[in-house]
Parts: sequence; C-alpha cells; structure tokens
Amino acid sequence: MLNKPVSYFVNWISAKSCFMQVLPLLLLTHFIALAGDGACTAFSLRANNSLLAGKNLDWLVGEGIVVVNKRGAPKLSFVPPGEKAARWTSKYGSVTFNQFGIEFPLGGMNEAGLVVEELSYWPSGYPRNQDREQINELQWIQYQLDNYRTVEEVISNLSNPEIRRYLFALHYFIADRSGRSAVIEFISGGTRVYSGGDLPVPALSNNSYENSIEDLSRYEGFGGELEIRNGPGSQERFVRAAWLLKQFVYTDQKAAVNYAFRILENVRQADTQWSIVYDPEEMHIYLVTLGNDIRRYVDLNAADFSENKAAAILNIFRRCESRVFNECFEEFSAGENRALLQSVFEKLVRGGELERGEADSLKTGLLEYQMGILPAKPCKDKIDRK
Repeated sequence: MLNKPVSYFVNWISAKSCFMQVLPLLLLTHFIALAGDGACTAFSLRANNSLLAGKNLDWLVGEGIVVVNKRGAPKLSFVPPGEKAARWTSKYGSVTFNQFGIEFPLGGMNEAGLVVEELSYWPSGYPRNQDREQINELQWIQYQLDNYRTVEEVISNLSNPEIRRYLFALHYFIADRSGRSAVIEFISGGTRVYSGGDLPVPALSNNSYENSIEDLSRYEGFGGELEIRNGPGSQERFVRAAWLLKQFVYTDQKAAVNYAFRILENVRQADTQWSIVYDPEEMHIYLVTLGNDIRRYVDLNAADFSENKAAAILNIFRRCESRVFNECFEEFSAGENRALLQSVFEKLVRGGELERGEADSLKTGLLEYQMGILPAKPCKDKIDRK
C-alpha cells in the first residue's frame, strides 16, 4: 500500500536560461513506498566475462515510457526551498524506464554498460547534510547513469549529491559491464555498500541485504534446514533467486538471457508489470510486460545519444510491429509525458492509494517541473499545462 501524503510545499527554482526555468512545484514531504506490499526483485548473473542484470517491477501501475536520454544535456535537480540543487551535464547517453515522466526513471542502462535499478525498502533513512547538493531518489538514478561508467565510480561518489526523499523509500542494485555488482542502502542516515566479497549473493528484494543474507543461511543449500518456499514474500523471493543463481552454468549468451528470464518468472507475482533483463556486453535491454509476453528489446548500439537533440521516447503499451524498440521511438512529446502522468495518478486514485486532490497537486507539480526542462524547445511552448 502507498503511504498517504501528509503535506505539500511549494518549491520555486529559477534560472536565467529557458532550459532551467522551473515553475512552482507541489511536492510531497512524506513518501509513497514503491510497490504495494513491498515488492520487486533484482539480481545479476555472471555471463562469460560480463554479466546480465534482471529486475521485476511489482506493483499496481504498469504504464510507462522507455526514454533515450542524450549526452550533453544540462540538468538541475528537484529540491525544496533552501536546499542546494545539483547541476550537471550528462556525459553518457542512457535508456531508462520511467513512470513519473522524463528525468524520473525507475531504472536503466547507459552507453558505458552501467545498470542502476531501484527497489522499495521502507526503513530507508537518507543522510541529511544541508551543505551538500541534494537530489531526489529517482533523479539519483538518472544522475548515476549520466555521470559514471562503473560500479566503482558510483561508489566513490556517493557523498555528493545526497538523496532528499520526496516520494519513495528505496535501496538500489547496480551493475556494470566488467561484471561487478553492488547493493546500496541508506539506513538511519548512514550509507551501506555491499560489493565484491561483501555481496556473496548478487540479488536484492525488499529486506535489507544484511537481513536477507542472514536469513538465507537457514535454508537448504545454504547451510540450513528450511525448505525453499514458493510464496510471494520478500525473503521467499530472495531465497529462490539465490538458489537459481547458484545453479546457473554459463554456456552461451542467448541461453544466459533465457535463464535470467527464468529467474524473473520464478519470482514474479500477480502484479508483476515489467520483467527486464540488461545485457551490458551486447548492449541490449530485453523487456516483457504484463499482458504481453513477447520479448522485445532496445539495442543501445543503434541508439542515437547525440547532443543537441530532444530525448526519444516510446510508450510501453504502444504496439510496435518490430521486436526492436529502436524502430518505434519518437521525439519526446510533452503531450505523451502529460498523458503518462495522468494515467499513473488516475490509477493511484482508483486504487485508493491517493485522494483526488493529492494526486492532482502532485501531478501538476511534476508537469510544471518537466515542462521547465523540455529539451530543445523555446520557452513560449510552455503554455498548455492542464
């Protein structure tokens, strides 16, 4: 269930350039925990000299867009009054999966082969240092994909900017082309990183990684006597993912991708909306969705990340005659972005997760921010914000 928002505040950010103009934002000061009942599962699978990473998105919303984010784009973070906004220019292009519009991804991979994914984790408590630049928990994903090539680079730069939570309590699973993975968590204001020898099982669900590993030792095959169960709980999914990872033997890349989807199928739930497999070696991202089990993919080798071009998007629900998403991308549209937010927040209202007024206020704030960062559009275009 989503937590009810407690209050709103207005955030004014302004800058001289058209690109940086941002209108008033109505934001939540409390969080909405992503994924009903604390769901989602992620993992990485060693494949030859690299890896594959997989993620199930489990909650009531299936709408989304696939976004081709460009290099050389100036960015400004989403912060409340009195906070330091982070400013940067994207070094790498990326392909992301977004439900809350452009610049707010749930996960993705960049052209260097870095993968970043989020999962809900209710106890998350982010560091608070007002002297440092701030960024929200979903833009944090875009920031990593914009700036870094490897897991090591992400870990080395965790202190700035700091996450300022607005909507979600999260922890993160990251991986790169070299075959390295990591879990990043924020607990009681501190940062915990698990990688290398500290990450004996490269998987994550919705418990803390420490508790997941501790509990795993009670199961057959991992030193304990408990039978592995097929239930939907966070730890049950973690244990099954760990067992399947332990059984994997690499033969070839196609078989490895199939095995990654086998793991995702094993831990899927009734509300699993997306199942994604990232292949940093081949630079492919594979996707199946609830109601469409045809495996489609994005080829990052063929994606156009050129500077000075608008982002390209594709509605996940749109019928694409080709299984290769690249052939169906269109230039970013404010109308498509607005339609996505309207659909997502309507579903949250109908699901009883938000009141109508709350949803309308949050939707308006996000739209106004995103209209302010429309790439390659004159300011006069920012007029239709119903």
